[in-house]
Amino acid sequence: MTLDGMRAFSLPAALIACPARFFRLNPVDARTALALVPDASVLLRRLLDGGRGGTVAGRLAAAFRSIGRERVADDIAEAMCAAEPPSTSSAGSGRRSLGTAGAGG
Repeated sequence: MTLDGMRAFSLPAALIACPARFFRLNPVDARTALALVPDASVLLRRLLDGGRGGTVAGRLAAAFRSIGRERVADDIAEAMCAAEPPSTSSAGSGRRSLGTAGAGG
């Protein structure tokens, strides 16, 4: 979407598009934006539909954990793990752990 010649994003789209460095360099802005997200569903629609990998989901889960929003973080991690195709390797359980990488904020 464009407003007055500038690209505008919804909050979920903006958080998904943010690189890790945004969370490190702008911790107050990142925490404020994260606090405005009502629940994981608004993010999950885009994460699952857009083919976004575990890296973005993990970063967001970690960021939500850093502000005490454990439920949102758990919902993101669980949904992404459930959507992951079964592992073909015999090593490990085949389940990824999301939300353990630092969000830097």
